[in-house]
Amino acid sequence: MTIDPLALAPKKVYIAASDGFLALARESKGCNQGPSQRCLRNLDPASYHVAVWRFLHNDVEWRVKWAVKLVNRDEPVYVLMDNSFEAFDAYTFAVEYT
Repeated sequence: MTIDPLALAPKKVYIAASDGFLALARESKGCNQGPSQRCLRNLDPASYHVAVWRFLHNDVEWRVKWAVKLVNRDEPVYVLMDNSFEAFDAYTFAVEYT
């Protein structure tokens, strides 16, 4: 039997606008993972940031790897951030694709 790896891929991606990403960063204070102050100072205010993957962390929160757009950079930087389920749902939106 052959398994198509694309059949296993998620069908939606989670995105945060810069204001939502900043709110998530504030909410992650005191957690194990979060963006640096340098990253937050250089966040592109007019961009969107993509949750590359997420997993359940300590049974109480998401640990998320973000592709983050900074000012004067074409390539994203990658940031790990811990967030509550409620904050992640409040400050991100899902985009479905095929």
